[in-house]
Amino acid sequence: MGRNPKAMHELPIVTRILELALASTPEGARVLGVDLAIGVLCDAEPRWLERYFRVAARGTACAEAELRVERLPALLVCPGCGDARSCEATATELVDLLRGPCPACGTAGRRLEGGAEYSLESIEIVGGEGIEGPK
Repeated sequence: MGRNPKAMHELPIVTRILELALASTPEGARVLGVDLAIGVLCDAEPRWLERYFRVAARGTACAEAELRVERLPALLVCPGCGDARSCEATATELVDLLRGPCPACGTAGRRLEGGAEYSLESIEIVGGEGIEGPK
């Protein structure tokens, strides 16, 4: 009952992130942090990503890792003048912005670039063979 049924789509993302982090971690090493960038239009919710990551990482080299999530804005680009502006609007607001005039030149309609992507930015690892830990 207390579960959000829409949150289940975060699980495949977390599973893939965990697979990549573990594949990059030498034997005997630990992962301290994982940095993930997610576009504002991606349905994945940071709190659910963190929750699933915590559960999925149990018993692995990522068990104590912090999942750090950064939201990336969408970019609205004018086909007339090339003006590009970042946007963190909701999907409903975005429709109006895409149809509306360019604030720089007044051309009607803009195209959307980015905002729905996600990427593993970095993995912070300590220990393991051939890896020196923080001093």
